[in-house]
Amino acid sequence: MQQFYMVPELRARLSALGDEGGAGGGHEAREADADLEKTRLLREIQQLFAHLSYNATHDCRPEGLCQAMTDHLGQPIDIRIQEDAQQFLLRLFDRLEPVTPAFADRFRGKLVTQMEHQGAVREGEEDFMCLSVQVRHLSSLEDSLANFIERTAIADFAWDEPPRPRVEIQRRTLLGRLPPSIIIHLERFTMNLTTFETEKLNSRFEFPQVVDFEPFTRQGRA
Repeated sequence: MQQFYMVPELRARLSALGDEGGAGGGHEAREADADLEKTRLLREIQQLFAHLSYNATHDCRPEGLCQAMTDHLGQPIDIRIQEDAQQFLLRLFDRLEPVTPAFADRFRGKLVTQMEHQGAVREGEEDFMCLSVQVRHLSSLEDSLANFIERTAIADFAWDEPPRPRVEIQRRTLLGRLPPSIIIHLERFTMNLTTFETEKLNSRFEFPQVVDFEPFTRQGRA
C-alpha cells in the first residue's frame, strides 16, 4: 500500500472516485453483497491515502483495510500469517478491477510468447499485472530479466496438424507492451526437494535505480 501511495497519479485517481466509481448492485443478493464488499475495500484504501496525505502524524492503523481485505473464503485476512506477496497483490487487483480501472490502467502490460521452428515464429499475447522473475543462483535484476526471456526447448510438440510428425520447438517469453508503472516480484521462496519445505532465499540481489527494459522486449530482440 505504501508503494501504491507513492504513485501520485494513482493516488489522485483513487482519491477522486466518488459514489459513481463503485460497482452497481446486482439483482441478486449475492451479487449485491459482492459489489458492496469490493466497494468497501476501495473506500478503505481511499481513507488510508487521505489519512497519510492530510494527517499531521503521517501514520495510520489500517484495521478497516485488514477487515475489508478478505481471503478466498470471504474471511478477513489473518495479519499474523505472512502471505506470498504476489498472491496477495493479484488478489487485491482482482478485487479492485471491477470497481475501478485505475490499477489496471497503471500496472497492466502485455507479455509476448514466441514459439519457433525452422525459422517460423508463432506469437501469442497475454496480460500481466506483475512480472515474476527468478533470483535463485542469480545476483542482479539484469540477470533475472535475461533468464526470464531465455529460450527453452519443448519436445514432441504438435506444430502441424496430424499426420505431420511432432517436433521440437523453441519457446520464449518477451515483454510486449510495458505499463506506465511495472511491478517486479522476486521469487525468493523456493521448495527444498530434500526436506519438502518452503525456504526463503536471502542471497544478495542487486538492482539499478534506472532499468533499461528494451533488451528484454519484442522490439529489442527483433
